[in-house]
Amino acid sequence: MTKNTVFAESTSTYFRKIFLKKIQWHGFILLKLWVSFAVGWTIFMSPRSLVLI
Repeated sequence: MTKNTVFAESTSTYFRKIFLKKIQWHGFILLKLWVSFAVGWTIFMSPRSLVLI
């Protein structure tokens, strides 16, 4: 029981470090893409965009 919990904690921290590194590399680009997509989607779906077009 104790060994399993220690192993789970160590693996979770290990994967968290990898996850944080991946966020540092790709997160900013993904965030930019997501924000631009969300803005474009809201403009596309809003009825005001039909007036602008």
